[in-house]
Amino acid sequence: MLAAGVTVSMPDDPTTFKPTYDHDFYPGQAFYNLGPTASEVISEIERLVDVGVSHFQVYFENLATTRRFIEEVVPAVRMEMRVNA
Repeated sequence: MLAAGVTVSMPDDPTTFKPTYDHDFYPGQAFYNLGPTASEVISEIERLVDVGVSHFQVYFENLATTRRFIEEVVPAVRMEMRVNA
């Protein structure tokens, strides 16, 4: 089992998306957000699945992003590794 923690940011206006954020516990270290659109979040999660990630701990910036993730990402994301032909 390989697990990954990801933070998702899907703002109403994608132009306001911030690709990184700081955390008070880790000064000077940048953390990355997945986003800003559902298609980009899906692509990034599927890229992780293809390298063997099978479990995700997902953090959201707000309730609106949580709802958008449930409605737009969960039904569409592929959680099985792509088999190379």
